[in-house]
Amino acid sequence: ADFADGETLDALGMADAFELTGVYIGVDLARKSVIDPSPEPDRVFLFRRPILDEWAERGDVSLDELVSHVVIHEYGHHFGWSDDEMHRVLDALD
Repeated sequence: ADFADGETLDALGMADAFELTGVYIGVDLARKSVIDPSPEPDRVFLFRRPILDEWAERGDVSLDELVSHVVIHEYGHHFGWSDDEMHRVLDALD
């Protein structure tokens, strides 16, 4: 999508759609239960305009690197990784 919708921004307490490059919606694997399945599948959304704007403003990373960073971060939420664990994975790619 170009931007997160208003409902997503409100749920995250964000006012500026340009601040959100991606989001994971679902229950992370550490908390998921086969006894109580979620009604919808887990999903990852990337937001084109915030990613492109960040890439253009930064100028120090390729678009591929930035998209990879956002994807790994959002899938990290799916796996229930901490921010430190996500940073370790991202650092290993550099």
